[in-house]
Amino acid sequence: MNKKVYRLVETALFAALYVVLTMFVAPIATGPLQFRISEALMILPALTPTGVVALPLGVLLSNVLLNMGWIDIVFGTLATALAAIVTRYLAKRCKLLPEQGQIQSGKALWKKKSFYLLPLPAILFNAFIVGVYLPIFFPDPNMKDLPFYLAMILSILSLALSEALVVYVFGLPLMSGVYNIYKKQASRS
Repeated sequence: MNKKVYRLVETALFAALYVVLTMFVAPIATGPLQFRISEALMILPALTPTGVVALPLGVLLSNVLLNMGWIDIVFGTLATALAAIVTRYLAKRCKLLPEQGQIQSGKALWKKKSFYLLPLPAILFNAFIVGVYLPIFFPDPNMKDLPFYLAMILSILSLALSEALVVYVFGLPLMSGVYNIYKKQASRS
């Protein structure tokens, strides 16, 4: 298959997968305490460059379908785009990309300290971008009596915690599980 067509199909597939996984947990995918199982895919840019485009596209489509308003559509997508770019860069700098040939298997990833850094861009960008605007534009009724700065700190912390939970518990095993497929594919190209 033509490499450009393959990348286009892979991008569309990952974006669609992000949307489907988000819609699957729609009742808990938005708000001050979010649990988007689809955020496990935030590790994809460490496997393939298509993840850098697919993830922001998936977030954009999900936020439109969830009717989240222009703030979340724009800034949620921005947070994801920045996280995807930095994740790809971090994986490259740490020599974790399958095409770099430094790691022999998905199982070997668990022995690399740098592997555990890969979720940090998703956690930090989501916490400090989405976590900052949530209490402003989508205030939690349970926090209405709190001073604004405290509501913002709690928003940032809750988003960081939920993102960390999803990306570490589901994202890292996902990457480890499919790493060999991408390594084989890289060795054929």
